[in-house]
Amino acid sequence: ESAADCLEDVLQLEPTHLEVVGELESLLRRREDWPRLITIMDHHLRLLSDPDEKAQVYLDMGEVYHSNLARVDLAEQAYNQVRVLKPESPVALHALGQLYERSGNWFQALDMLEQEAQLTQDKAEASKLYQRMGRIQEQMLMNREGAAEAYRRALELDVRAIVAIES
Repeated sequence: ESAADCLEDVLQLEPTHLEVVGELESLLRRREDWPRLITIMDHHLRLLSDPDEKAQVYLDMGEVYHSNLARVDLAEQAYNQVRVLKPESPVALHALGQLYERSGNWFQALDMLEQEAQLTQDKAEASKLYQRMGRIQEQMLMNREGAAEAYRRALELDVRAIVAIES
């Protein structure tokens, strides 16, 4: 019997034992047993009441769904659950922005990038986000006015953005 099976046996006896849940998650992650890990993470969520802790588990689930199971739809759901718990989570906004960009969901990508840019305190990072928005507007949506506005905002935040915009 594997270590994971033994830990699951312990969970059968003590389903609310968070330390065992954490050990099992770590083990399944190392073994790259993604479907089983998702099942344990779902169990973990049911044990938690703290919104910050729940948000972290949802972030981890989103990453597993996206990177390891190629389930963009379920990754999106997990990241949106983070936003229900923590509406201004920069990590969830960033992850959703990337998901939407990669899937060609341009309007939602722009929305996430805009929110992320408004939340960040780093002007150079916000400028980069506006540059990405400008490229989406210009190249994907063929919206020259929207692109110009995004690039203008990028330059307001960081004059060095002119080099990136020109290239």
